[in-house]
Amino acid sequence: MSTTANIYQMTGRQNRKKGRENQDAVFQLISPDVKASVLADGAGSSALSALGSRSMAYELCLYMHEEARELMIANPKDIRYSIALEIERILDDLESSFGRDKRFFSSTVVGAVFDIKRDLYCTIHVGDGMILSDHGRQYIPLSFPKNGICKEQTY
Repeated sequence: MSTTANIYQMTGRQNRKKGRENQDAVFQLISPDVKASVLADGAGSSALSALGSRSMAYELCLYMHEEARELMIANPKDIRYSIALEIERILDDLESSFGRDKRFFSSTVVGAVFDIKRDLYCTIHVGDGMILSDHGRQYIPLSFPKNGICKEQTY
């Protein structure tokens, strides 16, 4: 079996009503041993968030797929650090390519990578938003923040 890649995008109801471009993107890579998926929910406050979410979903998924073996054995602190470095690299590239500050490409990210043969997985959530899956009249939370000590702090 070869590696397959899929990208999914769908403009949400509220964005359709407001005539906005889709700001959410999902990218998925599947190979015989590893499956990785990343969903990036672009910040509606930025015109470039649609570009940022597509780039983030694609690049972070490639990274997680490629580094799956290492992510499975790393401690949580090292996982957080490596994901943060990769996100910073992606944002630096966007900033350089488009001459705009990184904040214009912001998005909330949730991702998962699965080591199929060893039945192991690693998940990530970076950002302050809740990510929901729309199933008609029912929303299923995929990822959500937890309030920290301060009202606006999430982790």
